[in-house]
Amino acid sequence: MYKLGLCLLLVGALTACGFTPLYATKDSGILPSEDKEVIAETSKIYVEPIADRLGQIMRQNLVAQFSPRVTSAKEYTLTVVNKRTLYSEQGIREDSVPTRITVGYTAYYTLKKGDEVLIKDSAFAQSSYNVLQSGYSTVTTKAAVERQIILQLSQNIALRVTAFLKKRLLNDEK
Repeated sequence: MYKLGLCLLLVGALTACGFTPLYATKDSGILPSEDKEVIAETSKIYVEPIADRLGQIMRQNLVAQFSPRVTSAKEYTLTVVNKRTLYSEQGIREDSVPTRITVGYTAYYTLKKGDEVLIKDSAFAQSSYNVLQSGYSTVTTKAAVERQIILQLSQNIALRVTAFLKKRLLNDEK
């Protein structure tokens, strides 16, 4: 009985804090994809090409998150630059070979509407991988870890940009 009362109290406190899901509508708030205004606004974002293969993966992921449907009118421009900002060898063996490597990437991004800069920020993500005896396994693992980092960065950027646009839409309604 005590646990049930505590759960009800926590649920009641959460509903009173003003929390609203990012994509929730004013009417139902049931499905995240129902907020047509936010989806319409994010579909107006043009993601500029990003250098190298990891940049291509990031751009594809950002485009898929921002505009599930193809639209021709692009009001916003998103520019992203990826840089590997962390490379740390750990677990050094007696023969000076590392057994684990930590890699981190920073994505510097800018959202513009025309010439006006709306957001200029950065996002960071890191991960680690083991250095294995087999060279192929290490290269494959490294590529998978870098891809995972880039996908994490693109999701982080998409979330931040979408939150900014939703807040801007809410402020415009007032």
